[in-house]
Amino acid sequence: MSRILESSSSSAADHHHHHRHRPNSEGSDSPPPGETTLSVMEAAMRAHSLSQETRRQYRSIATRFHLHLEARVSELSGGTIARVALAQIWVSSTPLTLLDEPVAGIDTEFRELIRQEVSERGKESVVLMATHHHGDIAKICDQVLVMDKGRLVHQGDSGSFLERGDGDVEAAMHNVLATRRS
Repeated sequence: MSRILESSSSSAADHHHHHRHRPNSEGSDSPPPGETTLSVMEAAMRAHSLSQETRRQYRSIATRFHLHLEARVSELSGGTIARVALAQIWVSSTPLTLLDEPVAGIDTEFRELIRQEVSERGKESVVLMATHHHGDIAKICDQVLVMDKGRLVHQGDSGSFLERGDGDVEAAMHNVLATRRS
């Protein structure tokens, strides 16, 4: 399945979908602080009416995301809360997953793990991801869409996008936007 990246020089479009992930420093998308990681993941599974077999898989997902199921959310770092939010998404199998800045707020040592998880998910379903982390383009995406001020200014495979900057993501983004504005 194709994976698509949407990057914008202005604010990323806000996607209203129950599989949206947008970690932030205020924690507005964070689970309730009195809950444990386990109870938060179980709530996600109930919300998606998942089968018993799928429910058994949550421990595997928690392990892959390096989560401690008995930890209280109020005791977790912002980066760990962001991983809990992504793990909640991963317990469901959907044909489309929308992610908004999936590595934002993730602790540095876990960014590559999250990129690998998103890449793997893209093999099972379409992943539409908005990001300002240009490194995600080369590591995760098959297809790239670049938006500037709400307008689509580039669409194509990641290879052709990277060629616009001789393999450099920042240069490619600059060249795409410069072409658009001239």
